[in-house]
Amino acid sequence: MEKGFRAQYSPEFFGETLYHELRQIKTVFDPRNRLNPGKICPPLEVEAPMKQVDAIKRGTFDRTIPVSVREDFRGALECNGNGLCFNFDVKSPMCPSMKITGQRIHSPKGRATLVREWLRLLTEQGVSPQQLETSLTNNKPSLRGLIEKTRNTWKAKRGEYDFSHEVKIAMNGCLACKACSTQCPIKIDVPSFRAKFTQLYHQRYLRPLKDHIVANVELTTPLMAKVPSLFNFFIKQPLVQSLSKRTIGMVDLPLLSSPTLKQQLAGHSALAMTLEELEQLSEKQRSHYVIVVQDPFTSYYDAKVVADFIKLIEKIGFKPVLLPFSPNGKAQHIKGFLQQFSKNCTKNSNDA
Repeated sequence: MEKGFRAQYSPEFFGETLYHELRQIKTVFDPRNRLNPGKICPPLEVEAPMKQVDAIKRGTFDRTIPVSVREDFRGALECNGNGLCFNFDVKSPMCPSMKITGQRIHSPKGRATLVREWLRLLTEQGVSPQQLETSLTNNKPSLRGLIEKTRNTWKAKRGEYDFSHEVKIAMNGCLACKACSTQCPIKIDVPSFRAKFTQLYHQRYLRPLKDHIVANVELTTPLMAKVPSLFNFFIKQPLVQSLSKRTIGMVDLPLLSSPTLKQQLAGHSALAMTLEELEQLSEKQRSHYVIVVQDPFTSYYDAKVVADFIKLIEKIGFKPVLLPFSPNGKAQHIKGFLQQFSKNCTKNSNDA
């Protein structure tokens, strides 16, 4: 009776007396019928329906979603409900948001379930996620679109129901750590379909200001780092901190490194070699080099770590090469700016 679909025969199988005892045990340990409801038996005084052999299975609903859409949101559809993401083992990296909140909607399984239902409802309404994505590419931002988004956002704030809001709440708790993509037996990769959902959600509703700030952090940080002392002075002002908290929901804004990474490594050979020069080296010569790829958070906010790492590479007998900083688009992907992310990937690929 692993899946509970023979539960309807429990009274006949166990007999009236034993079945009553089972219900008493259930009452003691689960009076609210929260553990596996509909399986084996309900608590006393709870007349809940039991699972039926001929009941409609989840797969029946999933099959109403077009195959092409299922392929695009493969992770959400392939979740088999094993529940490994519900564990609270501190040694397991999956799933931090589930462990902190204790709410299953903030687990990979919960998010996959919500996205499946969202896709089913879209299909029921004759809406294609793929067509929506195509329209994003083909249609430029317009005043009419902005007005429509503003109207929808205003209605949402006034309490107008939309199931996608429930999905969005679950997605907001995802840290995009990708533990699910390696630790889950199915490797469902929530951040991938989360990015797709977020992009489509904000085709209908306005984005918060902080989404734009986070998505463009790799573009703005190098500019701010040209005058780190001035930026840090500005950020440390109580008024700025208060405004940041109240308007965009950001607190404890990090300070830029001063002196900058470039200043700390001024004149160092790690800054001198280019990719073209590396390509001209023989395979044996390259084996003596260690290439360091920059990211905005260490290079601009914790530059000493990178500088010390360069020195460490030298100490152990290798030649470090610090590649010029190039945006990788991670923040854009997390926030669902997939068009910008795609352009960023294309640029990096062409520059490589």
